[in-house]
Amino acid sequence: MRVRNKLAIVALAAFAAVFPASATDIGFEGWGVRGGVSDSLDQVVFGVHVNMGEFVDNLRFRPAFEAGFGDDATVLLLSAPVHFVFEVGQSFQPYVGGGIGLGWVDFDDADSETEIGLFVTGGLEWQLKNDSAVGVEVDVHFDDIYDAQLMATWSF
Repeated sequence: MRVRNKLAIVALAAFAAVFPASATDIGFEGWGVRGGVSDSLDQVVFGVHVNMGEFVDNLRFRPAFEAGFGDDATVLLLSAPVHFVFEVGQSFQPYVGGGIGLGWVDFDDADSETEIGLFVTGGLEWQLKNDSAVGVEVDVHFDDIYDAQLMATWSF
C-alpha cells in the first residue's frame, strides 16, 4: 500500500474519531448536480452530490459521485467532503473544507488503477428563491487522479 493511501486511511480514522456517530442533524437534506473541468487529466466532469446535514453548527457533510471524460481516460470518483460554511448573509455562503476520495481511472491505452487521496475545497453558494442554490467550487487534490477541479453546482 502506498504511503499516500496509508495517510488517507489515517486521516479518515481521525475524522471518524472526532465527530460523534449520534449527531442529531445528520440525514438526507437534499441533493444536487455538479459539472466542470479538471486539470492534469484535462477532463470534463459531471456528477451528483447529496447534502447529508451538519455534524455540528456550520459543518456539513456533502458526499459526491463524479465521472470525468477526456484525455484518453475515464474517471469515476466518490468523494466525502466536509464543508465549514461561513454565516455571511441569508443568500450568500462561502465555505472551505476537505475530504477523502476514492477514484478509479480507466486509461484507453493502459490498465486501470484505483486511488485513494485527500483534497481541500472551497466555494461560494447563492440561495435562490425556490429553496435551491447555485455555486462554484474549487477542489485541490493530493492524489494521482486530478490536481485541481473547477465545478459549478446546483443544489435542490
